[in-house]
Amino acid sequence: MRLAGIAMPAMSSNSFEKYCEGLVVALQDEKKYVTLFQEAIHILDSVLGGQYARDKAKDVSLLSAAEDLCKRMG
Repeated sequence: MRLAGIAMPAMSSNSFEKYCEGLVVALQDEKKYVTLFQEAIHILDSVLGGQYARDKAKDVSLLSAAEDLCKRMG
């Protein structure tokens, strides 16, 4: 979400390949992917509030909370 954006194009669209190219480039850069994973950990920690039980992770509101946090992070 933080790297490629919240809206993911349909897998059958031409823009999906471009979307994936950005991810591949970022994941090939060690400094960048470490930062991205640290941000992902921060986002998950924030929206889960320290509750890592399977039921909490399956909660429908988790995705919208993560999206909202990403939007606020800019």
